[in-house]
Amino acid sequence: MDQVQNGGALAPEEYRQRIYELLETDRYNQNILGELIACLHSQIESDWYDCDINLAILKLYQFHPEEENVNLDVVLKILVKALMNLPDQDFQLCLYMLPEPYQSLEEVSNLAALADKLEKAQYRDFWSLLAEKQQLLSLVPGLERTIRRYILESVSLTFSEIPRKVLCEVLNVSDSDLQDLFDADALKSEGFVTLEKNSENQPRQKSVVKESHLTLDKISPLMSSLM
Repeated sequence: MDQVQNGGALAPEEYRQRIYELLETDRYNQNILGELIACLHSQIESDWYDCDINLAILKLYQFHPEEENVNLDVVLKILVKALMNLPDQDFQLCLYMLPEPYQSLEEVSNLAALADKLEKAQYRDFWSLLAEKQQLLSLVPGLERTIRRYILESVSLTFSEIPRKVLCEVLNVSDSDLQDLFDADALKSEGFVTLEKNSENQPRQKSVVKESHLTLDKISPLMSSLM
């Protein structure tokens, strides 16, 4: 159990490599669950993420789905960490890996519903549902902050400028909170917020079709030679 005892003293990349080496030799050994779960807790406490390591936990739960072997708190934390990694599809992958009886549990269904709202860009509905499931916020610190960043990145793919009121609603923040999220230049337009420029939210130049200098009398001999 050396990894568990010393893992917290390792930098994330060192810890990751140490667990990868463990998985190379003992991936399907149920006895390593404690070490993998300790690594999950390190991800939560030190704010890093590795989907492959977390999937290894769920794979062992698949092989040993008995209630005494599956820690629901661990399952929920894995799902929340995956949700925080949108737009990658880690959440759906982790959900698929869950033993079937656990997929229908209320806590898991709640997280699946939240993921569905985000993927459909139903951001107001997402925040409303999350407000009813406050217990989920205690699973992994930073959930709200990370989701706001994901929503902002998603919105900026479509809009270069957005009404302040609309942005407050989709981010679930007050107008005064925008002062902390954006610099003065982004907020200088009355009633609007200017979003960071990217290749998707800027006007695209129309492609110019060059005039062809080929005439029918030049093409005909060429076509004849090909027939």
